[in-house]
Amino acid sequence: MQLIGFVKDRRKKMGSGGLVPCLLAAVMVLSHFGVKTHAGTISMSVQSGMQGSNLVIQLKNAGDEDARNVVTVIDFMGKQTQFPAMDALPPNAPRGALFPIQLDQLNGTYPAVITIGFEDLNGYLFSSVTVVPVKGGMTPFAEVMAAVDPVKVRGLSQVKIRFKSSAKSAIEGHYRLITARELICDESEGVISIPARGKAELSIPIENFSAMPGATYPCHAILEYERDGRHECVVAAGMATVYSPSVWTSGWFWIVLIMVVLGVAGSYFVTRKRGE
Repeated sequence: MQLIGFVKDRRKKMGSGGLVPCLLAAVMVLSHFGVKTHAGTISMSVQSGMQGSNLVIQLKNAGDEDARNVVTVIDFMGKQTQFPAMDALPPNAPRGALFPIQLDQLNGTYPAVITIGFEDLNGYLFSSVTVVPVKGGMTPFAEVMAAVDPVKVRGLSQVKIRFKSSAKSAIEGHYRLITARELICDESEGVISIPARGKAELSIPIENFSAMPGATYPCHAILEYERDGRHECVVAAGMATVYSPSVWTSGWFWIVLIMVVLGVAGSYFVTRKRGE
């Protein structure tokens, strides 16, 4: 399975790169995001996957400007690990990092959340999130499937997450919605019950904080639950595209419209009174 996340805006360009070789890879995740700056272009690709007992992360800048203050943070099983920041990631000079995981101590599947942050020459901040399901031992297919519908972020919007279960009994699990820091999801986690061989849906509020109009970010839904003595994890991703707020929902639009209507009405009554 391959999950692909893109981050782009009107100043951004797509990046590219080859896949990280994985010996015992259960999942390979490839994430591209690029930034076109005043001085040049930063086109970053993030590749990650399991290689033996290590989570391998590789960063590559295929642009023509250095990415600065590049920080990689991994959240895994309740612990957060931050790698030393790179002062600069020059173009076409890949850098890698290894995150050791004791797979023999895992009983099931657990999510590793990888957050990448960097700055351009002007000090603008950018981030991207990738989620890698890490499997320990011989783990069967999960009985739950998940999907995240695409969403247009214009003001306060809603991310729709859908679950479908093939289990013979109900499943109760903990869900999370994870996305880039440029977006806001205040109600991003909770508990959900999925009926036996049934479906369940969630709608989570999302709004823009600092993303440019036209930017597109992956939204990752994670569902974790216990089943037959194992820990299960289901991951799905959908795209959120940022738009400028609609003029119809702008407070200034209605203020100006009311002033124009009152002005036209006042002029009409004054003209009518003079005519009488």
